[in-house]
Amino acid sequence: MIEPINYPFPVYYCRHGQTDWNREERLQGHADIPLNDHGRKQARAYGRALARMDIDWGEVSYFVSPLSRAVETLELILEQTDAAGADIIRDERLIELDLGEWNGKTIREIEQLYPEQWADRKADPWLSPVPGGESYGEAEPRLRAFAETLAGPSLVVGHGGTGRVFRGLMTHGNPAEFLKTGTRQDRIYVLENGREKTRPSLF
Repeated sequence: MIEPINYPFPVYYCRHGQTDWNREERLQGHADIPLNDHGRKQARAYGRALARMDIDWGEVSYFVSPLSRAVETLELILEQTDAAGADIIRDERLIELDLGEWNGKTIREIEQLYPEQWADRKADPWLSPVPGGESYGEAEPRLRAFAETLAGPSLVVGHGGTGRVFRGLMTHGNPAEFLKTGTRQDRIYVLENGREKTRPSLF
């Protein structure tokens, strides 16, 4: 078990929109792959959905992974809200898991090239790193350090893998449980008082 972080204010978490590598089911990790047109539509849909929610945009802080797919997603979100042009903070701690030698490879390729490591990763993703990369457990300290800096309502745009860890830290302390969940590109995750609610962002 891991000590959960429990804040009495909302934190809105969005995964970046789709990239061509997402569409191809190709792992990205630290590779800086841009959004595709579908991903830009998803980002604008996030913004429209957030604009319909009861949010005081003047009270919100904006944080984003430094990778371009996340930065563009946040910029497009803000264009759809009363927070267009707001200052955003690019935080290295929000970057996706380092997938080492698996960056740019599909799951099928990984299964063929790294059968033992892939089996280990599936059996225990929390502790098993990828070759030249990191495990979810190794990413947890930086995500915890980021989460502990939040001081009020926040909008955070990040990734799928690290999103699971971050959401788990904000809701409960069982890594095995939150690693079972996906971080979808059509959902806004609202984290508050140790609980998670989701809001659709369909276009």
